[in-house]
Amino acid sequence: MENASFFLRKMIEADYKNFLEVSGEEAGVSCNADEKFGAIFLDACQQNTTIFSIIDSPTQNYIGYAMVKHTDTSTPELGISIPPQYQFHGIGTAAMKSAAALYAQSNNVDYYLIRVKTYNTASRRMIEKLGAQRLEDEGDVMLDFVKRFTQGIGGDRGKDLLDEFLDGYDTEAQNVLQYRYDI
Repeated sequence: MENASFFLRKMIEADYKNFLEVSGEEAGVSCNADEKFGAIFLDACQQNTTIFSIIDSPTQNYIGYAMVKHTDTSTPELGISIPPQYQFHGIGTAAMKSAAALYAQSNNVDYYLIRVKTYNTASRRMIEKLGAQRLEDEGDVMLDFVKRFTQGIGGDRGKDLLDEFLDGYDTEAQNVLQYRYDI
């Protein structure tokens, strides 16, 4: 699906490195620095998930990604991650709308669930521009996610990655809000 400034495509192998880089920036952990962690993370991200790469139309550069998770339900989760240099240009809002519409063309969707951290005011504004309805607070979910993957790596490297993640980690800021997006 295209617009003037970007197009979406299902993520391909050539996008993996960029996907891991953008995901790592968001999570605060370098997913590309440790090959085993990156492979486990990439595999987990693709389970029961459709990932669309957001590609800059003029330059063909990778911008970020939109994803539909929990694809085995009629209320999947819609998410997006775009580096700061591409934010505040309307790309995120347009890419989320496009990804939702593209996925719904071939899948049964009642509505999408969108989750965002409380501190992320830019994303909250973007979600509100979509017309999504606020539901409820979910609490901190990132810590459990990171613990599962660092345990999968195991040993000193897994412990080091968990310690790196926890350094400066602010649980209060990790509260997750839920929204409902009807297309």
